Amino acid sequence: MKIQVNIYQLLIILLFSNIIFAQNSDDLLVKSNKNFLNKKDLNSVITSNSNNFSSYNSVFIRQIGNDNDIVSNSQATNKSINTLQFGDENKIDLKIKARKIDETVIQIGLSNSFLDLNPNGNYSHKTSAIQTGKNQNLILAGNNSISEKMLVNMKGKGQTILIRNSSMK
Repeated sequence: MKIQVNIYQLLIILLFSNIIFAQNSDDLLVKSNKNFLNKKDLNSVITSNSNNFSSYNSVFIRQIGNDNDIVSNSQATNKSINTLQFGDENKIDLKIKARKIDETVIQIGLSNSFLDLNPNGNYSHKTSAIQTGKNQNLILAGNNSISEKMLVNMKGKGQTILIRNSSMK
């Protein structure tokens, strides 16, 4: 009888110790997000992400805020897609077909939208975009040698940029 009581006490202690550990892991996530957003230069984030391009497919999504949407319909042999949304009601829509995709999109603010359309299957598609502010709209249609490795940095509010490349049919 005493052994059963000791077993129950041990099970209760183990159960509560797991709950305490799980609460600490959230603190690590918050600290990680703060460290990521405290970078002085967002261009260094893009540079570090593009240097990590590898031979496998990966889509990295980090969202902090409410009502953020990311849709990634991408076809590639090798792809590295990195997205960060910090704020509310930001939208990213990627419809890309290429052999290699290297895409980084950062949205900081409210109601920003980014649409990247490249359905033609180019050899390489490399784009980086930073939207900081409110109601920023960026639409990229197609891909060619002029827009290859393009970095678009939008700051402010209520701006729209449409970039149409000749490869779009």
